[in-house]
Amino acid sequence: MAAFTKYMLFLTLFVLSITLSNAIYFSGNVHVHITNDLQPGLNLTFHCKSGDNDLRERVLSHGQTFDFHFRKSVYRDDTLFYCSFAWNGAFHWFEIYNQLRDDDYCEELCDWKIREDGPRLMLNDGKIRFMAYEWKD
Repeated sequence: MAAFTKYMLFLTLFVLSITLSNAIYFSGNVHVHITNDLQPGLNLTFHCKSGDNDLRERVLSHGQTFDFHFRKSVYRDDTLFYCSFAWNGAFHWFEIYNQLRDDDYCEELCDWKIREDGPRLMLNDGKIRFMAYEWKD
């Protein structure tokens, strides 16, 4: 009986440790929306990547939105997606999700409007507000 009890205790602790490590290591999904907010008539060509994922080149016409999602790391705080953006001869790049920068502003949703003067992160606080950023080039 003592051997069975030890086995059940070990099994319970093992399952609990696996469950907790997954819950701690992975948080919920982060959703990213990228909207072409350039002047009407301008198409936005962009290509987003992370260290693990290549979302390929895409084209959005004015007002269109592209969505993607991923799980961010909790232990390392190093989840990063960067994108290049091009239109009418202009070329820029930007970190569309940087966990160290964005974790407080877009816990589950990063809603970006791409404009000629830089990307804007729309804040989801019940008001129409945004944070304007400069291009990284």
